[in-house]
Amino acid sequence: MKTRCLIAVAFGMLLGVVTACEKQATAPEGPNPSDKPETAAHKVELPFQNLSFEAACKKAKAENKAVFLDFYTVWCGPCKQLDKTTFKDKKVQAWLAEKTIAIKVDAEKHKDIAKRYHVSAYPTLLFVKADGTEIGRNTGYASAERFLTQSAKHLGPATAEDDEPATAGEHPAADADNSEKPATDAGDTKEEPATAPDQNRER
Repeated sequence: MKTRCLIAVAFGMLLGVVTACEKQATAPEGPNPSDKPETAAHKVELPFQNLSFEAACKKAKAENKAVFLDFYTVWCGPCKQLDKTTFKDKKVQAWLAEKTIAIKVDAEKHKDIAKRYHVSAYPTLLFVKADGTEIGRNTGYASAERFLTQSAKHLGPATAEDDEPATAGEHPAADADNSEKPATDAGDTKEEPATAPDQNRER
C-alpha cells in the first residue's frame, strides 16, 4: 500500500513538472523594443544627418566643414514650417550639404547643448566650427531664399554661381545679437517663435 502511494505521489510530481515546462515553452514572448515602429520624432530627413553633436563635430573637422544645428521643439509651429518648406528646397539642401554637417537638436531633450549656446527661442539655427565655437545664428522662420541670404553671411554663398542665394530687395534680419528675438519678415508667413517652453505650445 505504501509503495502504491509513493508511486502515485511520484507520478503526480512528474506530471506537474511536465505541465509547468509546457506552459513555459508556450508562453508568449514579451515585446521586443527593437520591433517598435520608428516615430516621426526620430526620423531624420535630408539635409540632416542622424548624428550626435560630438559625432557631427568630428565629421565636420574631417571634411573641413561647419556644423549646422537646428534647435527645435515638438510644439514649435515655425520649426514645423521650416521642415515642410525651407528644408525641402533643393538649393537649401545643396548649400547645407556643401558647407555643413547638419543635425537637428531637440532643445528639450538636449538641454545641455541648448544651455551651452544660450538658446531659448525656436527655431534657432546655429552655425559652429568643428571645435564648437559659434560662427553665427539665425532665429525664426525664413523662406528658402531668405535662409540662404542670412546664412551666406556666416559661411559664404554657394560655390556654383547659379546657386547664389542673395536676391535684390532683401534685407536679412540681424542675427548674432538677437537670438532671443524672433525674426520678423514682412513677406514671410510665420508664427512668433516661443521664448519659453510653457508658452504658445501647440496642442
